[in-house]
Amino acid sequence: QRKMTLSTKDYGLFLKKMFNLKIWEIFCISLSAQIGTNPLVALHFGQIANYSIISNLLITFFIPVIIYSSLLWLIIPINILTQFLNSLIATINSIIYLLSKLPHTLTYTSINNTETILIYCFILSSFCMIWYKKKKLIWLSLSSIILFNLLISIESLMG
Repeated sequence: QRKMTLSTKDYGLFLKKMFNLKIWEIFCISLSAQIGTNPLVALHFGQIANYSIISNLLITFFIPVIIYSSLLWLIIPINILTQFLNSLIATINSIIYLLSKLPHTLTYTSINNTETILIYCFILSSFCMIWYKKKKLIWLSLSSIILFNLLISIESLMG
């Protein structure tokens, strides 16, 4: 009977695949969160952050370390742990600051409740069309986009 062993090359390839999978998972979660929240952000704040996916990817790696270090600090409040947490939070703030200085950081917009509902109608019907493989839902997706564009056009014509 032959034993299976992992060489360092195989182990390195495994770690690389796991790392890429983790980045992909973080990207997918960030993207779905942005798709789900951007219409409400646009409605209530009148702006959308263009680099939010990038900032989420960069910052997400710090969050578990900060949470576990904070819990450890609650149990053992030592000075070196405080300094470590402060440096992590300062790093996150620096990343956010640098991203905020990039050109075209924000897109300013003005949408109303009806337009927001149409955007969510498009998102949900597109998701259901893809997930459940219902091609008939393309009409709902397209109709919501056409109505959305029609409302935007009417608003721009009226003033």
